[in-house]
Amino acid sequence: MTDKQLKQALKSAYQPPKAEGKQAFLDRIEDSQMTLLGFVCSQLGYISPWGWILSAGIFLAALVLVWQADRQAVWMVSALLPFAALSTITEMNRSVRYGMDELERASRFSLKAVTLARLSILGLENLLLMVLIAPVLSSWGQLTAVQTGFYILCPYSLTAFCDLYIIRRWHVRENMYACVGVAALVSVLCIVMDMLPELTTVLFRLPTCICLTLFLVAIMLREGAGYISHMEELTWN
Repeated sequence: MTDKQLKQALKSAYQPPKAEGKQAFLDRIEDSQMTLLGFVCSQLGYISPWGWILSAGIFLAALVLVWQADRQAVWMVSALLPFAALSTITEMNRSVRYGMDELERASRFSLKAVTLARLSILGLENLLLMVLIAPVLSSWGQLTAVQTGFYILCPYSLTAFCDLYIIRRWHVRENMYACVGVAALVSVLCIVMDMLPELTTVLFRLPTCICLTLFLVAIMLREGAGYISHMEELTWN
């Protein structure tokens, strides 16, 4: 017996009962409408609280460094920002790390939409963190708030780009160890720059840092868009 004949035989042998009261049941189900803002706000409760605690800790540590430093502490504070980027990437990759990505792809809101919403929240949080840190640094140093913003955004963007590159191309749970290593390496480089101010002044003049930062932001956004767009999606049935 061929597969086609077997399927026909099974179909003729089993006839499901006619659904009774199907339309009445469907009419009782409320068609919940959720706005885009409501959906984004609903994801706040699913973000790990450790990310918020880390951001608060980075801000407090920046205040301590600025208060105790006897010179411009921009690179010491910049050494903290890679860990804020690491926290965001870790939250983005949490579903894959815990093996829940396939289940979330078949949910009402796709994994792609959920990740984009959480990334928007965490991105705004990190932006607010840098907006708060930049005036504090500039008030104790010789740079303006805008100049300080470029200096602290540079290591953050570098870490985010490298971590996105890793998790996009290395689909194993151990990829987070590599991301932690990248954040630590960038942080150490910032500390080295603070210890060698003469060399830093020569290599990282403000125009050079601005151009480098804009380039890193551009490739970071490009890598993030590629990570989001390549997520598989299942249509809600």
